[in-house]
Amino acid sequence: MKRLLSFLLLLSTVGLWAQPCDTSQVTSSAITLLSVDSENGNHPALDMLDGDPNTYFQTNGSDPFPHEIVLDLGESKNINQLTIRPRQDQTQGRLKDYAIYISDDPQAWGDMQARSQVLYEFNTDRDQKVMGFGAVSGRYLRIVGLSTND
Repeated sequence: MKRLLSFLLLLSTVGLWAQPCDTSQVTSSAITLLSVDSENGNHPALDMLDGDPNTYFQTNGSDPFPHEIVLDLGESKNINQLTIRPRQDQTQGRLKDYAIYISDDPQAWGDMQARSQVLYEFNTDRDQKVMGFGAVSGRYLRIVGLSTND
């Protein structure tokens, strides 16, 4: 059975944090969507950048994993964490396994910065989740969704 990937990427609330000295957030107004491999027309990828916790990005349910999103941060940043908020209206399609890549060239990603799981304390857990990794400099962010929690 194919699974949907649904999540809100918080780039305007907690978002991407710069390191080591600058703890400012990367605001969603500075970010553009370069590519997405699958999206549901009712919940497009741009919804993850609008700052509204009630909207979310959802892939097309007939498209198999992995799913990929590439964002342009507007300029090179030192990044050490990414925060997401799971879908708030239901638990279906919550991101589980993921990989993160950061680069100054959207055609050459190099080594993966993080590969892990989003852990949900309870099935009803709606809290934002932090994906931390060692500080990496880059302008482009690639998030690869490998599986969902259902």
